[in-house]
Amino acid sequence: MKHTTIQTLGALTLCALLAGCGSDGETTESTGVDTSVGTGGGGGGTLRNAGRLQFSIPSLTVAENAGNATLTITRTDGTDGAVSVTVATSNGTAAQPQDYTAVNTTVTFAAGDATAKTVNIPIANDTEVETGETLTVTLSSATGGASLGSTAQVLITIADDDVAAPTAARAVVSAAARALRLDWTTATGATSYRVMKDAAGTGAFVQVGTDLGATAKSTDVAVTLLDENWATATYAIDACNAGGCTRSNVMPIAGLSTSLITYVKASNSSDYSYFGREVALSADGNTLAIGAPGDNSAATGIGGNEVDDCNDDATNCAYSSGAVYVYTRTGSSWSAATYIKASNAASGNQFGSSISLSADGNTLAVGAEGHDSWRGAAYLFTRNGGTWQEAALIQAADGVTNDSFGISLSLNPEGSMLAVGASWHAVGATSYAGAVYVYSRNGASWDQATKLTHPNPVQSAEFGEHLALAGTAGAPVLAVGSPYDSLDAGSPPVTLQSAGSVFVFRPSGSTWTSTRIVNPSPNAWAYFGMEVTLSADGSTLALLDGGNLTPANPADPTLYSPGIVHVYASDGTSWTSQAQIIAPNATDYMAFGRSLALNSDGTLLAVGAPSEDGSASGLDGVPDDALQNSGAVFVFDRSGTEWSAKRYVKAPSARFNHYFGAPIALSDDGKTLAIGSPQDSTDADNINGDPFDDCASAATNCAYNSGAVYVY
Repeated sequence: MKHTTIQTLGALTLCALLAGCGSDGETTESTGVDTSVGTGGGGGGTLRNAGRLQFSIPSLTVAENAGNATLTITRTDGTDGAVSVTVATSNGTAAQPQDYTAVNTTVTFAAGDATAKTVNIPIANDTEVETGETLTVTLSSATGGASLGSTAQVLITIADDDVAAPTAARAVVSAAARALRLDWTTATGATSYRVMKDAAGTGAFVQVGTDLGATAKSTDVAVTLLDENWATATYAIDACNAGGCTRSNVMPIAGLSTSLITYVKASNSSDYSYFGREVALSADGNTLAIGAPGDNSAATGIGGNEVDDCNDDATNCAYSSGAVYVYTRTGSSWSAATYIKASNAASGNQFGSSISLSADGNTLAVGAEGHDSWRGAAYLFTRNGGTWQEAALIQAADGVTNDSFGISLSLNPEGSMLAVGASWHAVGATSYAGAVYVYSRNGASWDQATKLTHPNPVQSAEFGEHLALAGTAGAPVLAVGSPYDSLDAGSPPVTLQSAGSVFVFRPSGSTWTSTRIVNPSPNAWAYFGMEVTLSADGSTLALLDGGNLTPANPADPTLYSPGIVHVYASDGTSWTSQAQIIAPNATDYMAFGRSLALNSDGTLLAVGAPSEDGSASGLDGVPDDALQNSGAVFVFDRSGTEWSAKRYVKAPSARFNHYFGAPIALSDDGKTLAIGSPQDSTDADNINGDPFDDCASAATNCAYNSGAVYVY
C-alpha cells in the first residue's frame, strides 16, 4: 500500500513537471508551450495554446532572374497570444552578396492571428554561367510560447538562367556579283548570326542587316563600289544566343574591289574600234550606252551584222563607220548589247564619236562628226518596251563640209531638248569659230530652237567643242566650252592665245543670253573649257583648266599641265567660283580633268585623268608612277562648299597606254560610275571576259585599241 502511494506521488510530480495529465494521472502530449493557468481556489485551470510556427515547404527552387525567393511562414495549432520568430539566411554553395542578399529579420503574429506571413530573399541576377547554388533559411527563437514545427528550415536552390555564349565561327569573305559573299562554319550553341562591319578599321563594329537564322552559313552583302571603304573596312560574323554573341575572325576586304568591277567589251571586239571612247548612263545607272567610232561593219540600223570582214572579202566593211552598244542592267546582271548603227552608215562617219542619254534611258543621241565629209550629223533613237528604233537624223541647216557637227552633243535630262556642237563651223569670215545648235522635240520631230555662237567670234576658238545641257525644257541651262578662245589680259593688254573660256546660256523667251566664265588666273595655251559638265539641275558647273606649259599647282610650282578642275555654283542667275581641284598625286601632263561627270545635285564629282601613270588596281590603291598612261579616275565629294577626295579609281588590270578615264559617266545618285578605256587591247567579248591582253607575247588575247568600259 505504501509502495502504491509512493508510485502515485511520483506520477503526480511528473505530471506537474510536464504540465498536463489525464484524469488518471497519465501525461498529455504538448502542442506548444501551453501552460495551465489557475482560475480558482480549487486548483483547477484552462489551457493556453500559442501555436506552432514553420515554413510551408521544406525546399524551394527559384530562377536566378526571378528577383526574389518568397517563403511562407504558417502558424498552426493555436493562436493564443502574440508570438514572433527570427528568420535568417546562411550560405550554402551560394554566397551573399554576389548570389543573394542576406536576410535576418523577425516575423510577428498578433494574438488570434493565423494568417500566413511571407519573407522575400533578394536573388542576384548575374551573367555568369554556373551550376545551381544553394542557401539555407532558418527559423529560430520563437517567442510568446510558440513552438517550431518540423519545417523550421528551407533549402533554397538558385537555378542559373544564364546561357553560355556560342563558340566563335570561322568566316571568309569573297566577291560575288556586286556584293560581298560571307561564308562561315557553324558555331556551337548559336541560335542566330549577325553580319558586323567596321568601316574605318577602328574596331567600331555595327550590324549590317537583320539577324540570320541558326542554320545560316552564308549571306551576300550588297555593296556600292564607290561607297565602300575598301582600304580600311573589315567584316566579321557574330554567333549569338541568349548568353550573348561571340565574334569570328575579322576579315579585311582590301583587294576585293577588283572582283566586283564589271568589265564590258564589244560583242565583236576588233582592232582600233575604240569601244569606250564615249560613255553615257541613265539617271538610275541601269542603261549604259557606249560609243565605238572605229567600228568597221557596214551594217545599218538596229541589230545588224556586227562582224566586219575588212580583212577578208570586205562585203561587210565600212572603215570607221562607227557603232553604239546599249546595255541594260537588272539587279547585278547586264544584258547582251543592242548593236546600233546609223541608217546610212558609211566609211569615215565615226558614228558614236559623241553620245548622250536622257535620264530615263529611253532617248539616245549619237553624233557622227565625220558624216558627209565632216559636215557631220546627229541621230536620235528611242526605246519602247526594250526595242530601239531610229527616230530622227539631224544635220545643221546651214552646215558645210568640215563643220564637225556632232563633235559634241547633250540631251537635257527630260530628253526633250538637244544641243549639238559644230566646233569647226565658220561664223561669217571667222573660220573654225564654232557654233552650237539647239533643238526641241515636237512630237516625233526635232525642230531647231536656236543657233548659238561666240558673242565675239574668234578664229579657231572652236566654240562648242565641248558642251553640257541641263535643267528642264522650261528652264534649260547650257554650258559651252570654247577652249581655244583668246583673251586679252594685263596692262598693257597681252593676247593670251588658247587661254579658253566657257559660256553659260539661259533662254529668256526666244533669246538666249550668256555669262562668260574665264580663268581667274588666265594663261596662254591653258585650254580653259576643254571639258565641261553640269549637274542635272544646272546648279553646279565643273570645267577643265589644262594649264598647258604653265606651272599650275600652287603646292608644287614645278609641275606643268597636271590639269585643274574649276567648280562653280549658280544661284539661278550668276556663277560663283567654289573650288579649284588638283589631283592628290598630281604629276606633269596627267590630263586631270580631261573627262568630268557630276551627280544630279552636284555633290559628287568624278574626274578622269587618262594620262595618270599609276600601277594600282581597283579602288583606293597606292598611287605611283610605274605604268605610263594607264589612266585613273578621282572621285570628290562636297560638304557645304568644301570638296574633298573620296576615291582613287583604277582599272582592275591597269595597263600601259590604255588611257583609262578618257570618258566617264556618273548616275544621278553617284553610285554607278562608267569609265571608258578606249585603248584597251584585249580580244575579249561581252561581259567580264579576260581583262589581260597578251599583245606583247602570244597575242592570243590581243586586239589593239579595241577598247573597253568598266562599271563601278
